[in-house]
Amino acid sequence: MVGSRVQVVGICRWSYPSSPGDFRLTPERLDQARALLYDPGRMEHRLFLLDQVVLPALRNQTDKDFTLVLLLGERLPSRYRNRLLEMVSTVPQIRPVFAEEGKGQKKLARGILRGLRDPDAEAVAEFRLDDDDAVAIDFVEETRRTYADIRPLFAAKGMFCIDYTRGVVMVSEPEGCDFRPISARWWTPGLAIYLRPDHPKSVLDFHHMKLWRRMHTLMYADKAMFVRGIHHTNDSSIDQFGKRSGRFRLSREERDTVLPERFAIDPERVDQIWRRRSAEFLAVPAGTEAGDEPRVRAETPESVADQALEKTKNSRPARVATAPGSD
Repeated sequence: MVGSRVQVVGICRWSYPSSPGDFRLTPERLDQARALLYDPGRMEHRLFLLDQVVLPALRNQTDKDFTLVLLLGERLPSRYRNRLLEMVSTVPQIRPVFAEEGKGQKKLARGILRGLRDPDAEAVAEFRLDDDDAVAIDFVEETRRTYADIRPLFAAKGMFCIDYTRGVVMVSEPEGCDFRPISARWWTPGLAIYLRPDHPKSVLDFHHMKLWRRMHTLMYADKAMFVRGIHHTNDSSIDQFGKRSGRFRLSREERDTVLPERFAIDPERVDQIWRRRSAEFLAVPAGTEAGDEPRVRAETPESVADQALEKTKNSRPARVATAPGSD
């Protein structure tokens, strides 16, 4: 079976303090990055997302043959480290890696992911998640199965990208959590890149918005395949993606079932926990007083969601193949 020759490996950077410049809002000093990332309110928020959003679908994958690297800082405080390790212990495919902090994320991820590659695999499908994202329960199965569709194009260059363009955004506001369908191209939780095992790069070496310049790509727009968080600590400039996104139609019945059936997420429970603890999650980080220069630019969920969602109203299932151009 062709699909069995594909190794599936993912990486999730869980509040890892990387080198300055790796992220849009990274502080200039490592001690500032640690203070921001390991702030108690932020940590509680990220543990909540890990437990209620990220892990359920990974735990319930229809194809259990995959590996997910959880990249963590070696100085993650023990009170959070212990709770995190207990949570992820329920998903044996997750490999926590505590790395030296302040390193460039691309080089660090490249070394880890290439070290996990099976040299006998025909292709390695790599994907990436942020620590507030989720993939559908059949993400691994579909990614492995799809290889049969793209095998000739992959063989020509040794690289190929698939983009699952339909998903759900989880908009977190003080009043509660709202889940909304969205169609968007090149969003990281909906992507997977096939590479030869000996390829010198990894998934983090490719800018997700420019993948079409580097390799053949195939877009799938037939079912929801990702959840992406929109909240007060987003690093990505989601507000700029409104030009490239729209909604797709879900019936009333589908709206009630898409999250538990496609992602093993209980939206009512997520909303209840968020409402009960939102003041804790939204607390101003220690050392930041009113009038101080903000260390991060907080997007307002309302403006982000409005710009990202109030676009194209009609979207139809389609598969679109594109060929790479020049950089």
